[in-house]
Amino acid sequence: LMYKPIDADVIIVGSGVAGLSAAFCLHLKEPTLHFIILEGNANIGGRAFSVPLAVGNDGESTSYFDVGGQWICSEQNLLLDLLDTLGIPLTAQQKQGKVIVEHRNMYAVHSVQDLFNFLGPYDKLQFTIFIDKVEALCSNIKESEDIRHMDALNKLTLKEFIDNSIKSEAVRAVIEYIVLLNCGVRTSQISALFYIFFCISTKGIANQMPTEKTNLHELRIKGGVKYFCDRIVEEIGMQSIFTEEYVTGIHTNDGYVEIKTKGNTYYSYNVIVAVSPGDVLKIKFRPPLPRNKIDAISNTSTNAVTNFVVTYPRDFWTEEGFCGDIYIFDKDYTNGPIDFCMNIDNNDQRPAITGRIFNSGPVKGNHRTYSNDVLEQLFRYFGEEALYPVDYYEKSFSLGLSQMTCWYLGNIDYINSISSANGRIFWAGAETSSEWYGCLAGAVYSGNRAALEVLYDLRPQLLTTDDMMILSPTRRSLRARLRECPKENVYYVVVHWKYYLSVSLLVLIVLWRLRTRYLKWNQQ
Repeated sequence: LMYKPIDADVIIVGSGVAGLSAAFCLHLKEPTLHFIILEGNANIGGRAFSVPLAVGNDGESTSYFDVGGQWICSEQNLLLDLLDTLGIPLTAQQKQGKVIVEHRNMYAVHSVQDLFNFLGPYDKLQFTIFIDKVEALCSNIKESEDIRHMDALNKLTLKEFIDNSIKSEAVRAVIEYIVLLNCGVRTSQISALFYIFFCISTKGIANQMPTEKTNLHELRIKGGVKYFCDRIVEEIGMQSIFTEEYVTGIHTNDGYVEIKTKGNTYYSYNVIVAVSPGDVLKIKFRPPLPRNKIDAISNTSTNAVTNFVVTYPRDFWTEEGFCGDIYIFDKDYTNGPIDFCMNIDNNDQRPAITGRIFNSGPVKGNHRTYSNDVLEQLFRYFGEEALYPVDYYEKSFSLGLSQMTCWYLGNIDYINSISSANGRIFWAGAETSSEWYGCLAGAVYSGNRAALEVLYDLRPQLLTTDDMMILSPTRRSLRARLRECPKENVYYVVVHWKYYLSVSLLVLIVLWRLRTRYLKWNQQ
């Protein structure tokens, strides 16, 4: 084995939220550990992308606005603790006022809690039954009580699962929209098993509902995700980050890791790969990655999404009693590109609206520009002032930079395959996380996990009991558990404690009646 000069103990590929979180965890746990971050772009942050836009009446001052990953839920404790450590405040979404809803027709509801008012009584009953069914499946799979369901769920698209469970077209439209809003894909593009896993990772389907007080679009970082990334860089030092170093190859052996970029070669003892799943496939690995990992990454679904931000001199929509939120449940009946809008004014003298436009699939090449169509649509909702913004910006994400990478049919062991270490290679990223999958908090969780895995290899004495709980898998892989199950399809059979209780009570009643008859017979 030839001696190689080591550039760092650990090299992190990618300076997105996951990569920066891994670096910050290493920095806190072991300040003497030398690490560097290799970033292929000129800027840091990955899919967490912030831009400066003109604000205010004169438009001469600017503020940073997020056009990538940005939303936070109040149950995402690890992320909240990190923000608290860095001294970064949060801001809650303003929800006072009427909400624009489109389903066959456009109308306004009094508040976001009335979002599903277009559903009739029978529709609401079906909606409730579906939610209960999903929550039951989550509980059974998470607790390993009824894992035989997974095989059947893995063979169904989520659309097929919904169509088998729900007859109401309105309820199907609502669920399609909830999935699109939170995952960025259509229900026909993902397996039913993936959605159950996503619900488990987000602590239940309720957190995906805009009507709930606690939800995935509940909070944002004051100052934007760029401020969050900048604070981490302040702590770890900009000298640790090398930008415009696009990694093309990773070669591992018993003694070190060789990392090739387009212009340089670096050596380290371990490497954390913290890029999107699509970008992993662009790196040449020697020896090659295991086939199950490549298959898991390849058998996924993504969509193109365009995020936009519009700033205005004043929040004129509030004068008409609107909060600024827009939900489009049935785009076929809508004249305009917008799928979702939210007011991000927060009473800080920078009135703004952000929104999303979803496409039907990944888009290659140049993206179309939506600015005129967006402003026209906002004009129909809020009036003429919507046509005269202070500033407008939109950014399209596709392929490697899509909102989220989801599993398709047959990809039952994705999360285990994609997150498992391969020798000296460790993995981070929002889509490698079993907690808050695909979210900002998932990126932080995965970065911490990967950093702890590296420390377990290099400095195991530094790890605490809490650290070991993150490293120790609480469940066997989905595929391993399926092998232990009988082969028959028992998808519609759910064995529950209430079943046993009912049978036991029935037996007791029968025995009591037999005893009574026996006593009467003896008395005669």
